[in-house]
Formats: sequence, C-alpha cells, structure tokens
Amino acid sequence: MTSSFTGWPPHLFSWFADLEQNNNKPWFTEHRAGFDEINAASKLFANELEERLASAGINGEGKVWRIHRDQRFSKGEPYKTTHDLGLFDETGALHGLRIEPHGVTLAYGLLPFSKTQLEKYREAIAEPAAATDLDKVLAKVDKAGFGLGEPDLKRPLKTLPDDHPHPDLSRYKGLFVTKYVEGQPSWIFKAGALSHVEKELAKTRPLQAWLADTVG
Repeated sequence: MTSSFTGWPPHLFSWFADLEQNNNKPWFTEHRAGFDEINAASKLFANELEERLASAGINGEGKVWRIHRDQRFSKGEPYKTTHDLGLFDETGALHGLRIEPHGVTLAYGLLPFSKTQLEKYREAIAEPAAATDLDKVLAKVDKAGFGLGEPDLKRPLKTLPDDHPHPDLSRYKGLFVTKYVEGQPSWIFKAGALSHVEKELAKTRPLQAWLADTVG
C-alpha cells in the first residue's frame, strides 16, 4: 500500500536547530533516525506536490535535496542546516520549499536564466511596455507576500534609453521570488501542508505566466 503525506514530524524544527549547534558527524550519526523520519515525509510531500502541479499543467520531477554538503573543494560543516524540496518545471523554474531551523521559505523562479533565456529577457524588457507589464506582475506577487531578490548587477544596462521606465529590471540575471514564514507554522505538521503550499505557490502564477511567455 502506498503511503501518503500526513505532515512533518513534531521534531522538525528542533532537529535542525540542534544540528545548527552540533554540525558534526558523531552528532548526526547518533540522531540519524530523526532526520530519516523528516526526509521520508519530505519525499512523500515532493512526490504528491509533483502530482498536484501536473494537474495544473506544471510538469516536473519532485525532488528532495541531500543534506550532506559537497566538501570536495572546501572543508567546513558537513551538513546543511536547511532542508530543500520542490521541483524544477520544464522551463527550469523552481517551485520550492525550504525548511529552516526557525521558519520556512516558499520560492518560485528562474535563477539564473540560461544564456538564451537571458537574451530573451533583456530583449523583452528593453521594450518599455513589456518592462511595465513585468513591473506590474512583480508588484502583484509582492502584494501576495513574495518578494524579489536583490539584483545581480550594480547598475542598469547602458543599452537602455535614458527615459526607460524601469531600468533596474535590467540588473537581474534571473527572477526569483520568496516568501518567508517565521516560526513553526502549525500547517506544516498536517496533511494540509500540501494544499497550503500549493495555494501559496499559485500566488506566483502571474510571474510564471510572464516568464513562460517571455523566456520559456
């Protein structure tokens, strides 16, 4: 019989808070069972989110990122203290959830654009009308609680005309919006977390549509 997602275990946040204070292999090994329980719930969540988004026409493969850091090139803390899951859709955009020791972050976007996507993006926003449309879209998702990250470039592109209405949009090499929920939201411990995250990510649909039409 296939298991269904019923919520994350009660020790979700305390486990990552403890890892933050004890980021070493002996501690992790001793408390591995707690993480395995969290990870199992996350895999169920990612699989079911994949199915729900597919029914909305958003196709991708649900994924849970590994907790081990890549230490091939730099030595440091062996484990991530954040827990990431979600899926990349056919355009390469992430529909994701990050669990942190003291809160959760919902996220959507393309970061960075591929070379071709960046060319299309810059070509589009060079047109004042398209740039204005994007500015309205970003204002709408911001009103829903999803804020745009900091720009990648220090200054707007010099190729834009002096009277361009939104030159700062050219400073981005990708568009990625996030919504942070501080504390331990009660919904995350329930099966309804799936519906909650799905509804929250749906608030980014205006940006999803703009990116699909423009760079997708």
